Amino acid sequence: MYECCFNKVELFTDDQPLPIDFASSPRKPQYALIGMLLAFASLLTCIWELLAASLTVQYVCFIRHEQNPIKVSLWPAIFLVCLAASRLSWNRMQQKSDY
Repeated sequence: MYECCFNKVELFTDDQPLPIDFASSPRKPQYALIGMLLAFASLLTCIWELLAASLTVQYVCFIRHEQNPIKVSLWPAIFLVCLAASRLSWNRMQQKSDY
């Protein structure tokens, strides 16, 4: 059901930014903005399609009482939060030492 909708949206949003990027110039920056917005819409559509597909797989595995093949780990998210916190604290320490 969703595959047809995703394919049409992706076809439009993936192919359209290329000629718009070629049309952009320093005198016409609005074309670059339109291209960036279409590329961002394409990114969001791909993420949405991935989430819909993974939810479908999880639902099918739940109905069939099978083990879910999609394994999710919190370790990358924890690592990202710790890395961001350490960078922020390091940047604050650098700013204080500059004064």
